[in-house]
Amino acid sequence: TLHVIRECAFVVSPYPIILSLENHCSAEQQAVLAEQFVRVLGPLLLPPFPPDLAVLPSPDALRFRILLKGSDKTCPEPSLNRLLHLRGAKYSGGPIPPHRPPYHMTSLSEIEVAKVNVMELAGYNDHYLSRTYPAGVRVGSSNYSPVRVWNAGCQMVALNFQCPGPYTHCNTARFWENGNSGYILRTPFAPPVPPLAFDVTVFSARQLPKPEIFETLNTITIEKVSKMSRIAYNHANKLVQKHVKCKETTSVVNPFVTITTTGFEEDCYQVKTAVVQSNGLTPEW
Repeated sequence: TLHVIRECAFVVSPYPIILSLENHCSAEQQAVLAEQFVRVLGPLLLPPFPPDLAVLPSPDALRFRILLKGSDKTCPEPSLNRLLHLRGAKYSGGPIPPHRPPYHMTSLSEIEVAKVNVMELAGYNDHYLSRTYPAGVRVGSSNYSPVRVWNAGCQMVALNFQCPGPYTHCNTARFWENGNSGYILRTPFAPPVPPLAFDVTVFSARQLPKPEIFETLNTITIEKVSKMSRIAYNHANKLVQKHVKCKETTSVVNPFVTITTTGFEEDCYQVKTAVVQSNGLTPEW
C-alpha cells in the first residue's frame, strides 16, 4: 500500500496528503511500520515538526509532502511516535484549551458536532485542525450534510462514498471551484449582504432511466439512535438494515427537476419544475 501511495499520491494534485493511522500493531510491529514509512516514502515524508511550532505551514508550503496523523495513545512506540505530524486531541466545545500546540487535531462524529456550538467550533477551527465523519449507525453508507460543518470551518469533512447522493454531489461541486486540487479556501464568516437574485433555465432531458422501487421497512433516524441505550442501539442497527429492494421498475416516468442552493441557513432554498407526465424519453420544461 505504501508503494502505491508513493507512486500515486501527487498524480492529480501537488498538495499534501495526510495519512491517518488506524494502528492496532504491537510495539515491535510499530517499529517495523516506522522503518517502512521512512524507507518507502523517503523524501516525500515530511520531517517532524519542531516542538515549539507556533503556526502550521500552509498547504502551499507542504506541496509534494506526506504527513502522518495519530495519537500518543495509539502510536506509543518511540520510533513511530516521532514520525507523527498531527496528533489527536479531544474537543467538546467551550473555550479553546490554553497552550495547545497547533499540530493537535480533533476528530468528531456528526453526532458530536451536533452537540457543539457552531460559533465556538468556528473559533476553535481558526487555530486548530478538525475532522468530522459520519455516525457509525449509518450502516447503509448514507451521509450527513457537509455544509453545516464547512460553515463551522472544519477543514476535513469525511463522507461515505459507497453510495452517491446529494451530499457527495455537493462535495464534488465544492471542490470543483479549485480544480479538484483537494483543497479550497474556507468560507469566511461575514456580515449579512444584500440578497443575490439570479435565474436558472431548465430546458430538457433525454432518455431518463426508469427508477427502481425501494421499500424501506422499520427505518430509524440518527437522532433517535443517539438517545438510546446500548441494547436499543444494537436493535436499531438491525432495523436500519431492513431495506427491501423490489426487482420491478415503474412502467412510466413522470420527470421533474429540483434545484437546491446550499450554504449558510439564509442561503438554503429549493424550487421544483413542473412535472412532465409520462415522458422520460424527451421531456421539456
